[in-house]
Amino acid sequence: MCYYCAHCNFALSTLPAERWGHPVRTVDPPLWRGEAEPLTRKQCTWTIWKTLEAIPEREYERIGRTKPALPVRPVIHDP
Repeated sequence: MCYYCAHCNFALSTLPAERWGHPVRTVDPPLWRGEAEPLTRKQCTWTIWKTLEAIPEREYERIGRTKPALPVRPVIHDP
């Protein structure tokens, strides 16, 4: 995974989950397994979930979390 793809995952999944309790988007980076391999993806894939309930457990597991009980309450940091 290139640095930019790592940044996308961090900025769109991990940081929002720390702040709001859920990922904003999930990003699957390009995956190269050879030109003829059916699992090869030449482009990244973004998934935007319409509701918090639609985000599957596996997306939380990818970032080392468990899916919270809904509704999710944002964490507000008081400066």
